[in-house]
Amino acid sequence: MMATLAAAANGATAARAPHLVEALRGAGNGPPLRVTSVEPRPVQIPHDVAEIIVSGMSFSHRAGTARLACEQVFDAKTCAQMDWIAGKTGTPSFRNDDRTLSELALLCNADAAPATKGKAAPRQKASAKAARDRDGCGPLRPYKWYVAIYRSDSADPRWTKAIAVLTERNWLADTGRVHGAGDRGPNPAAEIAMQIAGRHAGAIPWNDR
Repeated sequence: MMATLAAAANGATAARAPHLVEALRGAGNGPPLRVTSVEPRPVQIPHDVAEIIVSGMSFSHRAGTARLACEQVFDAKTCAQMDWIAGKTGTPSFRNDDRTLSELALLCNADAAPATKGKAAPRQKASAKAARDRDGCGPLRPYKWYVAIYRSDSADPRWTKAIAVLTERNWLADTGRVHGAGDRGPNPAAEIAMQIAGRHAGAIPWNDR
């Protein structure tokens, strides 16, 4: 999706779909990696529409949900002036985000007694709420994601790179609550993406770390 959006914003009429490399051998001084050619597909997003979408996404790190993540990697002044990246955060809603890990362990215990029927209306409402809360006790762990396109060469006005990062969230030891509940707080997926994009764009120097 992001690669297609970048192609449309660049004014391209066709683009090759991204693909995964299954394996890489002889990466040192060996022969160059051979990758099967992927046929280009028509870009069906109008150029002017893509430009509007990308323009809106370029404010995510300036005054939107990726601002705090950006300021963890750069500084506030740099983030406010960055025009070489356009991205979008994603935080799926997890019903139990505001519960501590201990509370979740009690709530989601497989041996927990089911709610009884035939009680008074307030009790029924409480039971219904408990049932809804238990809907969040599935195996899926809370996560955040971030997708973006960016320019890797300041002399090239085209959007040349697309990136997507998905990170599972963990619980904080001091509070017992999950990191970044809802869309509040930093987004680690955005931080990782900006570390990578920043190095490609020359905004962060490369090092051995």
